[in-house]
Amino acid sequence: MRESILSAASHPKLAALALVIGVLGIIAEFLLPARVIPGVLGGLLVLLGLWSLLPEHLGWVVGVMLPLSLGLWLLLKIAARARRNKMTL
Repeated sequence: MRESILSAASHPKLAALALVIGVLGIIAEFLLPARVIPGVLGGLLVLLGLWSLLPEHLGWVVGVMLPLSLGLWLLLKIAARARRNKMTL
């Protein structure tokens, strides 16, 4: 099932469409900051579009680097929040 979805999503026209819709979702997130769903769906569609446009041998790079970058982002966010709370005391 997963292979058939990824093979269908790897068509260049569908990948470009996913990228465009994803970018529009991210733009909607910036314009309407209280809405979460456009940004989340936009981010997922951008990742799906980029993943489907990557050559086969670069897929593992995204599979490894994406979780590591998300973990780093989370640690930086925690550090920034701790620093902000320390400065307001």
